Amino acid sequence: GYNAHVASSGERGRIAIAGNSTRVSSVGGGTRMASTGMRVRISSLGDRSRIASSGDLTQIASFGAESKIANCADNVQIMANGENT
Repeated sequence: GYNAHVASSGERGRIAIAGNSTRVSSVGGGTRMASTGMRVRISSLGDRSRIASSGDLTQIASFGAESKIANCADNVQIMANGENT
């Protein structure tokens, strides 16, 4: 499936997503999820966020000091509030 790496609150959570409709909001320690979805919405609150996703429609809203996002998608909408984006 697709790999999305989200580091939230200074710790790392690994999320693999390839399916229908998935909403992920993580603010804590280690989180591992495997799901199947065409639309992926990720909202992460943390110091460093690294997100790599491949999908048809991806919406990412991240609030952090450093955000590194690599996307391969048809439609990508990104709202980011951070120092380095």
